[in-house]
Amino acid sequence: MEFMIGVFKSRVKGKTKIGQNASNVLVEIASENRLQRPFPVTNDKEKKALTEANSVEGMEMWGPFGVIKIEDATRHLGINGAKSLIERFYIRYYGKDKAVEADDKDVIEIGYNMRMPEGIVFGCSKGHIPGNRVHYFAKLNLRLDVIKRGRNILMKNLAYFGEIITYFRYTPVGGASVLLAFVKVFDVKSGPVFPFKIPSAPTKIIVVSVHEVVSLCGRYLSADNREHIFWKDYQLHELPIGSITLI
Repeated sequence: MEFMIGVFKSRVKGKTKIGQNASNVLVEIASENRLQRPFPVTNDKEKKALTEANSVEGMEMWGPFGVIKIEDATRHLGINGAKSLIERFYIRYYGKDKAVEADDKDVIEIGYNMRMPEGIVFGCSKGHIPGNRVHYFAKLNLRLDVIKRGRNILMKNLAYFGEIITYFRYTPVGGASVLLAFVKVFDVKSGPVFPFKIPSAPTKIIVVSVHEVVSLCGRYLSADNREHIFWKDYQLHELPIGSITLI
C-alpha cells in the first residue's frame, strides 16, 4: 500500500487542475497493470507518450504500447482489412492528391489511451477493464462528401458516434507520422432531444484522426429499448447526424 501511494504521489505533477491530473494518473496506472493484453507490450520504460509530426500541445498517445504489422491487425485487434481502412482514411481526410499506399508489412504503434489538449484522457475498448467506467464511446465530427457521384462534390461536417477500438500512430513511407484510431461506428438516428441507436443498428469500422474525436459520450437505455446518447455541452441542432452509408 505504502509503495503504491508513493508511486501515485510521484506522478501527480503541477499545482493547477490537481483533480484532473490525479484522475489521469489513475487511468495510466490501471492501464499499465492490466494483465490481459491483445499484443506484446513494449518494455521501454522511457516511452511515456507518443505524438504526431505536427503535434498539438497536450495531445499525446499513452500506453500501454504495442507494435504490430498492419497485416497482424486481424489477429491482435480483430480488425479485417486494416490496410484498406488506412488508405481510405487518407483519401477522405487529406484528399486524393495526398493518398498513400500502405503495405501489410508497415508497422503501427498502438496505445490504449489518448490525452486530449483539454487534459481529458480517452480510453479504448481494447484497453477497457470490465467493471471500470466506460470512457471509449465518443462523438466524431467528420467532413464528408455527401454526393459521391461523378465530379460533383458537396462537403459537409457531420456527427457520428462509435466505440474507439484502439489508438495508433502510423508513419507512411516518405510521410509524416499521424495519430489515428480504429473506431466501430454505429448507425445513429436523430431523436426529439438526444440521438439514439437501436440494438440491431448496423456498424462499420473506420479509421479516423484523433482530431476528429471531439467528446466522450454517455448512454442510457430507455423503456422502448433505444440507447440514447448524450455528451457534455450538448446543444440541440448542432451538427446533423451522418448516415453510415457515407463512410
